[in-house]
Amino acid sequence: MAVQGRRGRWRPLGGGILAALVSTGVAASPPWELSVLLAAGSEVADAPGTRIRELGQVYAVEAQTFALWARVDGPVAGWVLLGFRGGRTEILARERVEEGKAAPGGSLSLARRQPGEGSRLGRSVVVGKGRVYLQEKPLEAVPGGGASPVYQWDAGGLRPVLAPGDGLSFRGTTYRCETVTLGHANASGAVLLAFTTSSPVRTRGLAVHDAGGLRVLLTEDQPLPGTAGARLKDSALGCGTVRLEEAVLADDGTVVLVGYLKGEGGTRKGILAIGENRTDLLVGGGDPCPVPVGGKVRSCPFAVLDARSASLVAAAFTCRQPVAAVWNGKGWLPIESAQLTVDQAVLVATTAPAVLWHGTAEREETRGGEVRRLHLQGWGLFTGTGSQDLRWQGNNPTGFDLLPEGGAVWGVSLQYGWGVQGFRNRFVDAGAPEKGAQTMPRFPVTVGGEVTLDDVHAWLDPDRAIVVVRGPGFEGPPLPAGVYLMSRSQSPQP
Repeated sequence: MAVQGRRGRWRPLGGGILAALVSTGVAASPPWELSVLLAAGSEVADAPGTRIRELGQVYAVEAQTFALWARVDGPVAGWVLLGFRGGRTEILARERVEEGKAAPGGSLSLARRQPGEGSRLGRSVVVGKGRVYLQEKPLEAVPGGGASPVYQWDAGGLRPVLAPGDGLSFRGTTYRCETVTLGHANASGAVLLAFTTSSPVRTRGLAVHDAGGLRVLLTEDQPLPGTAGARLKDSALGCGTVRLEEAVLADDGTVVLVGYLKGEGGTRKGILAIGENRTDLLVGGGDPCPVPVGGKVRSCPFAVLDARSASLVAAAFTCRQPVAAVWNGKGWLPIESAQLTVDQAVLVATTAPAVLWHGTAEREETRGGEVRRLHLQGWGLFTGTGSQDLRWQGNNPTGFDLLPEGGAVWGVSLQYGWGVQGFRNRFVDAGAPEKGAQTMPRFPVTVGGEVTLDDVHAWLDPDRAIVVVRGPGFEGPPLPAGVYLMSRSQSPQP
């Protein structure tokens, strides 16, 4: 497992595979029907003469309301984020390609996620329950949002969620927001926000936004839930500052993060799971190493890789050597990574400790009397007792995408395409991860051909999905390029 791979943090997935999938990966249910929602070549309504030439990622609110990245030409040219509502398109933002360069006309300037980059932290566009969230951010791996407001967009248009200067109420105190950072969405569609305040005290905190509005979860100046007076501390000598922007919102509403816990017994750094009524230190500096490598847990570094609940967390820490492990509510299960140091992971299943991971290693090798330093990378699938090698015909994955939840089948798409022609994407099923990388599921459609699962951008329900057809010259149905609604056919099939 030693080829170059892309980097990124992954959004948690879950669910089961459609029972009617046959061994070829084709759905054996009746064919599906496609109806066009937005065709390539269409004119952008609020930019006359500007036409859509290429389609990118779609962020669906519902069938007639979605945002999407599109490459356009005409008076406006390049990649733009479009909003589609009421049967017409509008430009919401331009692609951010150069730091410090403002978008023309005062538009928002947002980083566009490239295909194959499965990062879930640091995104500028996030789809939650019933709305799409937007924020301008620097071109960094996990940037802070700074003074840029967080917006929401839906059928009602674009409006702010939280901006510097806004008030935030928590336990009888009204804080004045100074900075805010858009986080990620969990499986329920709630979106995490990290913020700092300027008054009545300078502090940091976390909040969530969903259909119920905005609510603060915690601030560093107030006691943590379920404690007599323990608080988060932002830094400690020797281990640097904790970044709340890297906190993970689990599907059960628990926030899992790296933090300094300051209580009567002093300050400890570790991995915290903070719920509505309790705070747990899952592992902390000075603990006996919870996996069989010996020694004690060092005070730094720690990393939360992924979390599904307070009792299902993937994390990294260091004992006598770097460790990646899964917390199952009772203890830590070490991830077998073949001497690679795990730096990314996604919990593939909702309740089982199945982890898709990426790791790296540095090694020196002498060739012809010359010492060379080698950088190794590899991918594996941990299923509780060991890891499967994810190489396909001798090649490691070169990228990954997280396939949308909510339908009959979902999971992770693995790409093997850098410099390798003819290698189709492979699929890890969230319902049966122990099967490893499989053929990508496909859905036969009434017009002929099939839609592959990695062209499904959102499930509206198990019988309807938003899909992208790439048009002539590409694998898929014989239809013009566009965004389509795929619905399960009601007609009996011969």
